[in-house]
Amino acid sequence: MIRSSKRLAAAVLCGVGVFIAACAPTHVYQRNPWLAAAGVDIPQDQPLVKTSYLAAEQLMAQADSIDRDQPVLVASLSDVNDLGRSSALGRIISEQVASRIAQLGYTVPEVKLRTSMAINSNSEFMLSRNIHRLSAEQHAQAVVAGTYASANDEVYVSLRLIRIADGKILGGVDYALPAGFNTRTLANTGW
Repeated sequence: MIRSSKRLAAAVLCGVGVFIAACAPTHVYQRNPWLAAAGVDIPQDQPLVKTSYLAAEQLMAQADSIDRDQPVLVASLSDVNDLGRSSALGRIISEQVASRIAQLGYTVPEVKLRTSMAINSNSEFMLSRNIHRLSAEQHAQAVVAGTYASANDEVYVSLRLIRIADGKILGGVDYALPAGFNTRTLANTGW
């Protein structure tokens, strides 16, 4: 009886380990075998929804002082090379992050914050008057904002949870996506 319960415990732990490994963003990217055979070396895309959801979960796990009943705004991610610009990638990641934060039980109003978050030349987060106006209208306590940067094989994403009252960063998550065809296409469709 003890031996079978040890086997069961070992099997459960193994299964949990496989599940965690499958959900975690990875930095060892597989190459698309069909493209590799054709001599094109582009990494395979990572499941974007799963990655965005995991990033949102990690971000909100750092949010001890966030009240689930007070709104959290989510801004579109900005291109780090042009903070006044986003892309389909920046907008869809913010949409997915907002969805997951709402699924976790936080209040997330549907407000499009395209250019309300900016970073000054010293790379310090600044909240514009639009954020303060929107936060007053929505009674929001915090905003999730971030940037992305496209590189040769990866797109780097940086998310921050910022308290609106004083601009303090309450949490942050940084990760990289392989720059496969879908990710490249989304990153290159700006506004």
